[in-house]
Amino acid sequence: MLRLTLRTLLAYLDDTLSATDSRLIGQRLAETESAQELAERIKKLIRRRGVTAPPLSYDGSPNDPNVMAAYLSDSLASERVAQFEQACLESDPLLADVASCHQILTVVLSQPVRVPPTARRRMYALVKGRESIPDRPPNPAIAPVGGIFAEETFDIEADEADAALLLGMSAYSQSESWTRRGLKVGAVLLLALGFIVTLWQAIPPLEQIGASRSLDYVLLVPLPSPPSSASTENKRSGETPPPAPPAEERPPEPRPQPMPPGKEPPAKEPGLPKVEIAVPPPPAKTDRVRAGRVDKPNMMLLAKPADMESWVRVGPTNLTVQTTDRLLALPGFKGSVVLSAGAIVELWGNLPELLPAPLLWSCVTLHDPYPGYIADLTLHDGRIYLKSQLPEGGKIRLRFAPDQVWELTLPNDQTEVAVELIRTAVPGDLAELPQVTVGFAVNSGTAALKVGYKQFPKIEVNQVVHWDNKGPGLEGPKKLPPEGVAYFSKFQTYPDAANAQAALLAINKFTERLTDPSRVRVVFAEGLSVRGTVNLEAIASARIAVLAEAAMNGEPGLTTLVEAAEDPARPFVREAALFGLRAALLAYPEAQAKLATILEEKARLTSDEIATLQALLRGLTPAERNSPDTGERLLALLDANKIILREAAFMILLNEVDPESQKNRQLASFDAAAPEMIRQQILRAWKRRLDELKKKEPPAPKMP
Repeated sequence: MLRLTLRTLLAYLDDTLSATDSRLIGQRLAETESAQELAERIKKLIRRRGVTAPPLSYDGSPNDPNVMAAYLSDSLASERVAQFEQACLESDPLLADVASCHQILTVVLSQPVRVPPTARRRMYALVKGRESIPDRPPNPAIAPVGGIFAEETFDIEADEADAALLLGMSAYSQSESWTRRGLKVGAVLLLALGFIVTLWQAIPPLEQIGASRSLDYVLLVPLPSPPSSASTENKRSGETPPPAPPAEERPPEPRPQPMPPGKEPPAKEPGLPKVEIAVPPPPAKTDRVRAGRVDKPNMMLLAKPADMESWVRVGPTNLTVQTTDRLLALPGFKGSVVLSAGAIVELWGNLPELLPAPLLWSCVTLHDPYPGYIADLTLHDGRIYLKSQLPEGGKIRLRFAPDQVWELTLPNDQTEVAVELIRTAVPGDLAELPQVTVGFAVNSGTAALKVGYKQFPKIEVNQVVHWDNKGPGLEGPKKLPPEGVAYFSKFQTYPDAANAQAALLAINKFTERLTDPSRVRVVFAEGLSVRGTVNLEAIASARIAVLAEAAMNGEPGLTTLVEAAEDPARPFVREAALFGLRAALLAYPEAQAKLATILEEKARLTSDEIATLQALLRGLTPAERNSPDTGERLLALLDANKIILREAAFMILLNEVDPESQKNRQLASFDAAAPEMIRQQILRAWKRRLDELKKKEPPAPKMP
């Protein structure tokens, strides 16, 4: 019985199955919701422009063109079919490549090949012997390829005939009869005549143009009236004509006056249809002026002017913020800015202890808003909450990514929206930009959103709009499930109350110690260097200090992260450092080259080791995750010379290759800085675990 697999689904979509099999697959497709979603996903991928090509390889992975050819020709080994289909389901570029190749092969193989006569003659000329004699007639019992016989004689227009044949057109040459030529010329003249008649009928008469109300700008010039008979006779006789009666004085026509403010112009009568054109929004203003103030002195926000390299704290005495300055809420810290134009922007830093999500710091740049707007800002990273302090609400212009400009309308001061920007690494090519995902959710009230031509006049509470730069683009609004409502809420339920309480206590102590706005890095460096009793607060304090360095970026921050990743005594510091390095490389693309220099000079890594570490920080590709050789390669890295390489390999093993091993106390207790004898014991346990994983059959691909 025919099974519903990726190959049969592609054959069904390209209409290459028999009637019976097509009916069977159609019934199963109608009964399986996940298969319907996959079919829609394939159709969108084939039609979408800008889908990146999968990386090319010749190592037998799913990206190997020989493997794809074997799969399409149904000659791939059965044990590798499931692995290949799973890789396709996990990678949009690979799925688009397979679906497109299948569609192209379907079109090419289902149509007969048409060989032009000139090409046929050239091919026969390659043959030596009696078969290549030009005057030798072909065997009439054997038809040439494609069933196209050559003519007895060939004239100089053969190339034109071949070109016409390849284009699917009949050739126009001197050998045609006059009757056929006349029909073609007559058809062209008939079409031209029909076009002229249609155009003539579409133009209204002149008197209708003058009386039309739909044309507002028609200049009417009075023509001089013909002279009367009396005036003509007077001219002939030489007499002076009697004076004309005085003309009646007409009151001057009123000039158009500007509309008073607050009033709308009167509606015009319906005429031509109104066409709306999406005008590109103006660029952000570059003037540095006062934007507003931080709401409370105990909130810690950092600012960095465009001409400075270091971050300073806003407050605790001077709470003013300026436009064009970058504002940063460090991981775990939060702060609200009350703008002079009427909006409230809350930057929402996060820690995994508070909300297990790929959110760390929040970073924005405020701009001087244009008239009619209460805020204009660029969201660089993280989550913010937007609200109006005016009872009548207002419009906010939100910018992010290279070219995205959204216009938000908050109807009143009771509406609050959440906007977050998350960057996700794309494993593989280091030059590929990360995936950027933006979520827009309404937490209270209603809001309107305009993105280019698309308008969402009313987004209800607990609805969300999504956008990403590598997927379908803008989607929504959609109703949030209960867990989604809790995710966008400002008041979170902590996954571990003890760890969350320790993190909040450490945040408060950092805020209290940072009284000098210019000593930001010094205070966090002190928090990282404190050693002593290891408790939850000490762990949280060290992790916050490491992640703060990642948020502030720059050469000092990257150097601190590399040193922390090789900490010889604190595994939680090494883990936070690698987590921070990954986030910093996503947020600041220019940090890639700086990090390579620091790894070479400070950590003494070779070029190959640097490339290996950068690949580990980006994660595994679907092909690497399903390859049995990946475990062996990571196992070898657990015994590398550098602590940072051992820690990075252990992080990938634990989180991507075998997440179930986190429940195994021995496997999860690997310490990259432990003595070699202790490390070798856990290495042997990992080797046994990887051997067990190899013996397991690969799971069947799941429909997304």
